[in-house]
Amino acid sequence: MTETKNSRSGDVLKQRLQQERLTNQLQAYQHPPYLLEHKLLALIEQGDSTQAMSVLHQINSLERAKLAADPIRSLKNSLIASCTLFTRAAIQAGAESEAAFMLSDLYIRRVEAVGSRQQAETLEYDMLLDFCRLAGQNRQEDSPLVHRARHYIQRHLQSRLSLNDIAEYVGCHPNYLSSRFSQETGQSLMSYYDQERMGAICRFLTDTDLPLLEIAALFEFSSLSYFSAAFKKSVGQSPSDYRRQAQRLGMPGPGPITDL
Repeated sequence: MTETKNSRSGDVLKQRLQQERLTNQLQAYQHPPYLLEHKLLALIEQGDSTQAMSVLHQINSLERAKLAADPIRSLKNSLIASCTLFTRAAIQAGAESEAAFMLSDLYIRRVEAVGSRQQAETLEYDMLLDFCRLAGQNRQEDSPLVHRARHYIQRHLQSRLSLNDIAEYVGCHPNYLSSRFSQETGQSLMSYYDQERMGAICRFLTDTDLPLLEIAALFEFSSLSYFSAAFKKSVGQSPSDYRRQAQRLGMPGPGPITDL
């Protein structure tokens, strides 16, 4: 019974994809090459705003995807998708996740407020510049060692990491890494890891409907009670209370505030 249902769902999906492909062909539309998008995100990670602007111009010289019947709404949807990708690229570069998400929230609100195509297109370039600055700022302030440690942590926020795990990745003694990180950032390495990890958990609580048990498992907590205790110790309230408060207040995301 389940296999039959899955098979039907797969057939429906294939039909919809074929219909979408045919529509794009009739409109002479193709999505921008993946290599261009990949290059753009890599340039954001490097903080290279000049080259990133050039690649974005190449992408925008192509026809955009139709994401809504209304042209302005379609363009806004496209920019919100770009904002999501830019945010992830900045975080991959080692930027504080909260700073990146705050910048993302800011630009999504600005996207929603624009009233013309010209305003929206100008805003996309402003958005790209700011995310490049955010990524580049982190690269300039951190030594290569600390940058690699941040980068590794940002890629493994859902994992239970130890100081030894991070030191092994960056290729130095744990004590030396801990000392260098504290000297450069004014914060201990594991404190930074806990802060960023808890920020990611907060975003799952505010931005998804996943049950607490699933979030706990996703972040590799051994039990729901351990997850709840660790969260309350860090944030000051239980995960369920935090989620209810966030829904009531319309909070966009997690805890500690980082200067942009």
